[in-house]
Amino acid sequence: MLVCCCPLFAQDAITVKAIEGAKLLHSAARDPDSFKIGRAWIMRSEKYGDAICYDYYARNGFGGMNHSGADYAPHTKKDVVNGKYILDAEADQSFEFASRCGERAIKHDAFLKDVTKEVKQALTAAADNGDPKP
Repeated sequence: MLVCCCPLFAQDAITVKAIEGAKLLHSAARDPDSFKIGRAWIMRSEKYGDAICYDYYARNGFGGMNHSGADYAPHTKKDVVNGKYILDAEADQSFEFASRCGERAIKHDAFLKDVTKEVKQALTAAADNGDPKP
């Protein structure tokens, strides 16, 4: 019997989805080398499914660091049915982010889990393997 201790195989589907979203967010950054995840968490809504939320930092076009929020989630009921996730990289000021990850979500949805550690490990592992777009 073969036993695998690889953390990738031990992750559930939503954690794998969170890593996928973080990699998309990283590749969308103007300066991917400056990209840092502050926090990643998952909220569950009965109406719109799971939302993966990111608090991140990245260098802007003027050389300064920006702090922002993003969500990787279905944005319509049709997206929920089809399992389609959409990345909103500039979401921290949007109604969508507030509804799925911010104040409104805290009141109406359920906090599922924090995946910061897993996301950071995956991004670090991808960078260590020489992947230019982890």
